[in-house]
Amino acid sequence: MQHQLLLLFAGRNGYLDSLDFEQIDGFKEILSDCFNDPEFEDFKFCFIELFTLEDEITRDLTLHQIVSDFVAIAAE
Repeated sequence: MQHQLLLLFAGRNGYLDSLDFEQIDGFKEILSDCFNDPEFEDFKFCFIELFTLEDEITRDLTLHQIVSDFVAIAAE
């Protein structure tokens, strides 16, 4: 479910606009792999905790950085 939230955030806020359909599929695959890989357990925990932040600016800036990094990887 967490990667679906990130997908919605990315799509709704225009992060995927620069990607073609194949790259969007790659973006979705990267997210899914990350959230399903036990090595990324710390990332998943931090991501969940991110939504408990009361500081919306910090939360949004962090989400921006996460999504931007994943989009850059998918665009390669």
